[in-house]
Order: sequence, then C-alpha cells, then structure tokens
Amino acid sequence: MKTFARGFPDLHFFRHEKGPHKGKMFGKDRLYANWKRACKNLNIEGVDLYGGTKHSTVKAMRRHFRPDEIKKGTGIISNSAFERYYQDEFEDK
Repeated sequence: MKTFARGFPDLHFFRHEKGPHKGKMFGKDRLYANWKRACKNLNIEGVDLYGGTKHSTVKAMRRHFRPDEIKKGTGIISNSAFERYYQDEFEDK
C-alpha cells in the first residue's frame, strides 16, 4: 500500500499502471480475466472470483462489522456456510 500514489478515494484501486490508459480504472471484465489466468497458472479449476475471495472478504469485514451484518452484506444464506468463511483457524496468530 505504501507504494501506491496518494489520491484515495479519487484514485482507482484497480487501475492501469502504464500505457495509454495509465491511471484509468480497469474495465469491468479485467479483474475476472486476471483471476481466471491466475487459476489456470496454478491448475485450479472450478473456483470463481466470488468464491475464491469470499473468505478474505469476510475476514476483512470482521474488523468493522458484527457477524450478522457481515452475513447479510455478503449474501451468505446458510449458517454452516457462513461459519466456514468466518472461522479463523487457518490465520496467523
């Protein structure tokens, strides 16, 4: 984060770093295309962007929101699924 140029919140987080579009926001499919390429490079199949980032999202939200707010905000319906994403057993202590 320290290497990013100052300018938040006006500066787009997902933006082009060079070329004719430097500083401009990625198109709507750019992040997903990079996700698919990363999965292919790692031989990961069947994990979409939402599923692959859900645990990280829930983990980050724990710092600011109550569990019921996180569950509602992420759209996770079942309690067992929510507990799976909310758990911290694999985190560094």
